[in-house]
Amino acid sequence: MEQEFIQAPGQIQPHGLLLTLQESDLKILQVSKNALKLFGISASAFLNRPLSDFLNKLQFAQIQDCLNRQNLQHYNPIRLVFNIKNKKITCDGILHKYQDVLILELEIIQGQEDQNVSFFNFYHLIRASIFKIQSATNFQDLTQFLAEEIRKINGFDRVMIYQFDQDNNGIVIAEDKRQDLETFSGLHYPQTDIPTFARELFKQNWLRLLVDIDSQPVDIIPLLYPRTQKPLDLSFSVLRSGSPCHLQYLRNMGVKATLSISLIKKDSLWGLIACHNYSPRYVSYTIRKACEFIGQVMAVELPYKETSEDYHYYREILKLVRKNLLNAPALQSYFIQTLAQDQTNLLNLVKAQGAVIRFGEDFILVGKTPPLVEVEKLMEWLSQYCHQEIFYTDCLPKLYPQAESYQDVISGILAISLSPNQSEYHLIWFRPEVIQTVDWAGNPHPQECIEIETSGELQLLTPRRSFELWKETVKLTSLPWKPVEIETAQELRNSLMLAALESSEHQLRQSRELAQVTLQSIGDAVITINNHGEIESLNPIAEELTGWSLMEAKGLPLNDIFKIFDSQTNNFSVNPVQKVLQEGCIFDFSDHVILRAKDGKERAIDNSAAPIRSREGEIIGAVLVFRDVTKERELTRRLSWQACHDALTGLINRSEFENRVTETLKMLPESSNHHAICYLDLDQ
Repeated sequence: MEQEFIQAPGQIQPHGLLLTLQESDLKILQVSKNALKLFGISASAFLNRPLSDFLNKLQFAQIQDCLNRQNLQHYNPIRLVFNIKNKKITCDGILHKYQDVLILELEIIQGQEDQNVSFFNFYHLIRASIFKIQSATNFQDLTQFLAEEIRKINGFDRVMIYQFDQDNNGIVIAEDKRQDLETFSGLHYPQTDIPTFARELFKQNWLRLLVDIDSQPVDIIPLLYPRTQKPLDLSFSVLRSGSPCHLQYLRNMGVKATLSISLIKKDSLWGLIACHNYSPRYVSYTIRKACEFIGQVMAVELPYKETSEDYHYYREILKLVRKNLLNAPALQSYFIQTLAQDQTNLLNLVKAQGAVIRFGEDFILVGKTPPLVEVEKLMEWLSQYCHQEIFYTDCLPKLYPQAESYQDVISGILAISLSPNQSEYHLIWFRPEVIQTVDWAGNPHPQECIEIETSGELQLLTPRRSFELWKETVKLTSLPWKPVEIETAQELRNSLMLAALESSEHQLRQSRELAQVTLQSIGDAVITINNHGEIESLNPIAEELTGWSLMEAKGLPLNDIFKIFDSQTNNFSVNPVQKVLQEGCIFDFSDHVILRAKDGKERAIDNSAAPIRSREGEIIGAVLVFRDVTKERELTRRLSWQACHDALTGLINRSEFENRVTETLKMLPESSNHHAICYLDLDQ
């Protein structure tokens, strides 16, 4: 069926006449063989004659004038009266030019009603219909009104609104019909029912009429276009015969005539208005164009109404979920629990049947889900192979074969990650296999349908067989995630990320407040420094010892406020924080260190410095802890002096004298000088 060549079968339907014309003088180069039946003269009598032989001068000039226009479609139909053997035959002439071939198709006006159709009739015909259709308040009513109004205009037995999904499978979303006919509403059909090349033709030629599928197609003579010696391309022909396979398909359904109108959205085939009649039916070109015009208007209105309706639905639910998140306590565990408590809205948010919420190592299951152990395996697989903010698929078993065991639950998933590097997923929605949610509409075994006959590899299709093919197509597949659902999931992720940030900030504020209280109450001086060596904070003790307030010191280099030197050499000491930031180790500087405050006051201090690291181990700053040991060092000095001096005289005592003599004697081998010692004991 995909290989069937339907643009150029070289045949037309017998209710009209086709002529190809030489543009320069409108000489007839080709004609369909049914000329004798329709016009009373043989096809050969038309060939190589100018069109002016059959029309009056005014009408001939009208055609010539049309050829000077850019778009011939704007001037169709052209009312023409052919003079054949003193007999006048009134026709609708439809001109089109394709691949430099000028084609004139003629449809004989049938009956007084068609002859009286004017512009004003056309205007009033469509005005009331469009007004009613546009009065619809929702997408379902809009499609139903469209089917009803199209049927009211063209009088077909059945009119269906047919919508394609992203894979070009179709569904009948609305229908108006004779009461005695079974309904096709809700039926699904695979993309193979309308092959790729046929869909391309629907995009090019928006209007297509088959008057009688059992009529005998008519050849064109000569078969090859004389100027190119190639078959005519009839892509834009209104009389083009139907493809044999499509005609057989219609016969299997009992259909005798069809009219199809393409619904085009942004150069894509959004859907079709498909009209079926169970007896041959011709409708004039004007009536067809009225239907096409309504179709063009609705091709804009339908997708907009569907999208806006979906958007409103999802926005309202998202608003409720966000409201609950805002009212939840600030801790992260609470807003996660809020999602779990509002299960109905959580599932309706993306029209899912199940979900799992992950918080740390804990899982909360909502609705229809696989067992927890399978959920954990799925989470692990997602963490390994999917690193996106949002991951979605409607055919999970094809990517993750283990899901096939739970196809009635997780054939489709939509997952969002709240981690910065998307290393794990925190919320996943589940959708079941689509055949679990779609039923065959109407009588599953309609009596009027022909049974499937197999001859070799040939199978005659009926609606029931086509639906079975559709179920095979979507095996292990869920309903697709709509763009608006993915957008809604993204917005929920943004809200959750904001809630998580607020929770983290709340916890951070609590930690900072606790740290601040600790710093305020601690007995040592504490200074924190960033990785550039600049002051971040000072506690009150540090402010007192350095003489700098936090407001004055914040952002300054540490060396500007923490000036230390060696008490023995009187040289400035190396900044301890500098070594910490460079080497990443803890350093103690406790001996002989003097801190000179802003006012010049000097204090002996003990100090140590340690690096501050991020979660990844990167050094992001340092903390300096020091304390005033001036009194301790003075006390130590005094005790040391008292231990080696006489309290009454202030002279060194015997113990200290002996220590000094011992030290001097140790130095004698290193010197060639002579020494003498004089010892006087005042106590004797």
